[in-house]
Amino acid sequence: MSSQKTEPLVLNVEDALQLAMRLHQDGRLEEAEHVYQEVLKQDPGNSSALHYLGILMVQMGQPEDGIIYIRRALANYPDNPQMHNHIGEAFRTMGRFDDAVKEYEHALSLDPDCVEVLNNFGVALSMHGDLDAALARFNQALAIAPDYAEAWNNKGVLLENLDKLDDAAACYAEAVKNKQNYTDAIAAFESVLRRLGTNSKWRAQLKEELESSLGKYEKLVDEYPDFAEPHNVLGVLLCERSRFEEGLEHYRKAVMLKPDFIEAINNIGVALHELEQPQEAIPYYLRALELRPDDPQIHCNLGGAYQETMNLEASEKELQIALELKSDYPEAHYNMALLQLASGRFSEGWRNYVWRGSLKDKASAFDLIDHPLPRDLAGKRIHLFRNQGVGDEVFFLRYAAELKRRNAWVSYRASRKMKPLVQRLACLDLVTEKGEDEPRNIDYRFSVADLPLALGMSSWSDVAPSIQLPVLPDALDKVKKRLQNIGPGPFVGVTWRAGTAERVDFTNERLPYKIMSPDLLGASLKGISAGILILQRHPEKEEIDQFATALGQGVHDFSDLNENLEEMLALLSLIDDYVGVSNTNVHLAAAAGKTVHILAPTTVLDWRWVPGGETSPWFPGFDIYRQDGSGSWANALSALRADLSLN
Repeated sequence: MSSQKTEPLVLNVEDALQLAMRLHQDGRLEEAEHVYQEVLKQDPGNSSALHYLGILMVQMGQPEDGIIYIRRALANYPDNPQMHNHIGEAFRTMGRFDDAVKEYEHALSLDPDCVEVLNNFGVALSMHGDLDAALARFNQALAIAPDYAEAWNNKGVLLENLDKLDDAAACYAEAVKNKQNYTDAIAAFESVLRRLGTNSKWRAQLKEELESSLGKYEKLVDEYPDFAEPHNVLGVLLCERSRFEEGLEHYRKAVMLKPDFIEAINNIGVALHELEQPQEAIPYYLRALELRPDDPQIHCNLGGAYQETMNLEASEKELQIALELKSDYPEAHYNMALLQLASGRFSEGWRNYVWRGSLKDKASAFDLIDHPLPRDLAGKRIHLFRNQGVGDEVFFLRYAAELKRRNAWVSYRASRKMKPLVQRLACLDLVTEKGEDEPRNIDYRFSVADLPLALGMSSWSDVAPSIQLPVLPDALDKVKKRLQNIGPGPFVGVTWRAGTAERVDFTNERLPYKIMSPDLLGASLKGISAGILILQRHPEKEEIDQFATALGQGVHDFSDLNENLEEMLALLSLIDDYVGVSNTNVHLAAAAGKTVHILAPTTVLDWRWVPGGETSPWFPGFDIYRQDGSGSWANALSALRADLSLN
């Protein structure tokens, strides 16, 4: 039996170009590249093919090649502003700011009202730290096109970076209003609303916009039940509101109606991931990659799922592919940082850590990559600011002492809760908080979390000890009296969850990302001869009841001290033991010179608690008890009971 040979499909130049553009638009980049190249074999000077192939090469992480193709197209159309704009974008991704500016300015000289160029120019200026000029460009774009959602979103990011939160919220509201299902703007809107608090006037508007979109697509699904696309969009809208089970149902319907619907297949994986089922998400990401192997987002999603199932080698491979396809992909950089920091590859890890989502002002951090601080800082003034939680403040301030050893003058903008405590650190010359004027004549300004990068930390030998915070006598006396009122001791503090997920919906629902069940923790401590103190921040009554029932004895609620860190520090210095997940109190305990029994879930790769080990160089003397890859705590809690002499 002989096999049947299939002849290649031959298209004329125009049809081939249209096919390439459709493939490009669908995200099938490698296939699109092949067809563009076929067009250029037939017509080497085809400007459209050269231009779009150049754009594609930038998207695939090859900006140098992209510039070559677009310049070839420019030879035919030297006055095309979009070609200059896209060359500028290529230079921006390469970090060549001056070259990018020249291209943007040339494009604007050809078309002063081109809003895409104005927006991209604004993004580049913002990344370079020229915020006033960036704001002017965004405003120019919006004066010409008031419904330009991307410019509203980028203006919002800039204003949020300046701590003008209400103005930022107004911009995000316009972005969401003018572009349906604009997930980046929705996420940014939700982020700024968390910072503004529950009573923000913008919260109702976000809810209204999401409800309006939700209603439209629910109606579309009812009217056209056999169309896959409305089901997929409805799934996205439901998941944006943390209704993951319902969203998953619509994604599955979309794939049932359209089996090769890549976006819906990927979204099934995302929903399962959100439902803490990363192992179940992996086959969907793999299926999506079979259909679209050069999609950086899907590779990044798969890398994240592998990370949460502790398949770290596979995770790194996928994240590396994502970054090869899209070199400026923040989530892939950040997830890669977690892997590298966990394995002690600090030089690479800190470079990638600057891409974390919580850092809005990335310009100063990017500058540190190429220009770390000199050994001698005599006469230099450095201003540090926080951009993460209170626990991270305590953790990263351990490196501030090195700045003083290098003879720098150091100021720090602290959170309001931490300011009184860190004012006692000898390594800080000035401590301010939000709303207070920053010091003048500053030579370096960057996030405290980028101190290891700035100082060139590269090995485990560079791990600095925790800061030490002396306890105020008044706070110590007050807490001692409170403990005396409940018994002679010994006392053990407990917590079972920490932190919130990055995306929190408008309902203000907390989405914990480091958690174990209170009843499981209570059962593991059953029989302990000690007074148990609840140190959990914002515990629900039901959680405390579950814990106490499983423990089999009464407990004492000291959770209020989370709002008074002076007294929490005093309490941590007095109690005999502490069992819990990693949170702010764990960092405070280290600062009080105490140790903790750490419960380490697998739902997040926390590089501070080095994967696989029972101890961490970052926290000497702390014991680590790890949930296993299957999600079971049995072995970890058995070891904990043995160490507490409860078996």
